[in-house]
Amino acid sequence: MYTSMLVLAFSGFAAANADTPTWLNDYSAAVGRGAAQKKPVAVFLATGVNGWKMLGHEGGLSREALKILASQYVCVHVDTTAPEGKRLAGALEIPSGLGIVISDRTGQVQAFSHEGDLTDAKMLRYLQRYGDPHYVVFTTETNPSGHENTYPAARSVGRSC
Repeated sequence: MYTSMLVLAFSGFAAANADTPTWLNDYSAAVGRGAAQKKPVAVFLATGVNGWKMLGHEGGLSREALKILASQYVCVHVDTTAPEGKRLAGALEIPSGLGIVISDRTGQVQAFSHEGDLTDAKMLRYLQRYGDPHYVVFTTETNPSGHENTYPAARSVGRSC
């Protein structure tokens, strides 16, 4: 009887956590994991250890956005108050330190970048688009910023085939 109660309790815990992404705080590890799992990396840049919770126009990510992130992305939060976080924000061209960057499934191409906050509707639209395994990202031949960064995400334009 106790065994069945424990199984039921743990199954509820697992189901509840299926809608919650695992947040990494190591950008390089996230890129490696994304490439290994063939999932895009969603980089959330914000201030503080749990700054990702503040992204989203209404003061946080919606339940639907969290569910998409949990199932289709490798998620990383970058604390832009830390020196390494500030450096990464600059390299990803998010100088304000608040924004989101999404890679392609290889982790080598930056498919999407947005500085600042997003409404929930826009966040969902972008997460659905770039999380779709059939969405293909093509890189451009130009680098508008005129510099190279030390991180493997390069500017690109996403297009659907």
